[in-house]
Amino acid sequence: MLNITDTHLHLWDLSKLNLPWVNEVEVLNRSFLLSDYALANQGQSVNKAVYMEVNVDALQRSLEADTVLALCEQSDNPLVGVVMAADMTQSEQALEQTLTPYLNNHYLKGVRDVLHTPQTPSGYCLQESFINRVRQLGKHGLNFGICIRPAELADAVSLVKACPDTLFVLDHCGNADPTI
Repeated sequence: MLNITDTHLHLWDLSKLNLPWVNEVEVLNRSFLLSDYALANQGQSVNKAVYMEVNVDALQRSLEADTVLALCEQSDNPLVGVVMAADMTQSEQALEQTLTPYLNNHYLKGVRDVLHTPQTPSGYCLQESFINRVRQLGKHGLNFGICIRPAELADAVSLVKACPDTLFVLDHCGNADPTI
């Protein structure tokens, strides 16, 4: 049987975390727990999973990371890695302060900052300060999850070229419209 690693697992417990965006999507406006994931995967060959941050309220990013990294320590689940949220608009020093408590945790694999929100200006990922912070991730051996609008995929390519020492993961197939 083929062993599968789910590289993009979202979980959330709305009794602990605030995800403002789920209010707009009725089918997602409930908790999705590890037990739900296990039930959905019964009979499948998924034996490992990497947790992907879920765009929680900015004040809860550390709580989200702490909670999921603690889950990884438990032997009764498939979690083998975490991609945590980080505000890439903060200064390099502030980003370093955000990352420092987690850098020695071998479950931390990368960072993502959702760039397809209405408040993120087009082309933001090409600003020199943003590029420098993505390079900073590479220096720590962390990948950067690109979660961007489809119209800005060329910007993502430019970002990748500007950061040769950082590994990138293109989330949601670049949010492309599958009907095109």
